[in-house]
Amino acid sequence: MLEISGVHVYRQGSHILKGVDLSLSGGSLALIGRNGMGKTTLISTIMGLLRSSEGSIRFMGQELIGKKPCLIARKGIGLVPQGKRVFRSLTVDEHLKLAFEPKRKHQADIYWNVERVYELFPRLKERIRQEGTRLSGGEQQMLAIGRALVTNPSLLLMDEPSEGLSPIMMETVIEACHRLTAAGISLLVVEQSLHFASSVSDRYAILMTGAIVQQGEFPDLLRDRQLLSAYMGISNTRVAR
Repeated sequence: MLEISGVHVYRQGSHILKGVDLSLSGGSLALIGRNGMGKTTLISTIMGLLRSSEGSIRFMGQELIGKKPCLIARKGIGLVPQGKRVFRSLTVDEHLKLAFEPKRKHQADIYWNVERVYELFPRLKERIRQEGTRLSGGEQQMLAIGRALVTNPSLLLMDEPSEGLSPIMMETVIEACHRLTAAGISLLVVEQSLHFASSVSDRYAILMTGAIVQQGEFPDLLRDRQLLSAYMGISNTRVAR
């Protein structure tokens, strides 16, 4: 589905991504690592928001590098950005209706529309007439996910989806991710929380100083104290799942 090969990205004279190789054939993959390692840069590069100076990013066999973000989205990639980025002047319903796209080729079998988003997140329907910035942080995250879903993606890029969420809201978003993968939507999740990452993904890739340094299955990672300490700065491996 997604094949990233030898991707290099420079920003303001700094070499941020240094030959990233990563593939996702389906399901959910968590991209983890400490802050400032290039995770958000990689997500932005996949979406065409940043330019790669070298390498290849292919989705469903088609090259993405050099394509405009709107064309990449239409190929079936949705983005849930870090920080939610909801609009102050738009209501919940207006956010979703503005983003809604008819179903396109290569998209998931389930046709996501506004009503289906309200079924996934009933709390949003209760806030249907509220402006985006009047929602709680958790509600804004639901809205950001819903806004991406109504473009009917087959791959959803999620950048720090658990950031700022209460424990209850975090579990709500985890359950939503399970429902999305069960519906055939693949997830690439950038995440700092090992609990969230290991709850929504069986597989992980660690990005460190702009390169993938380790990939594998989460159960193995959570048992490896040395690896967690070296790459994540975590000494306590007791992560609830």
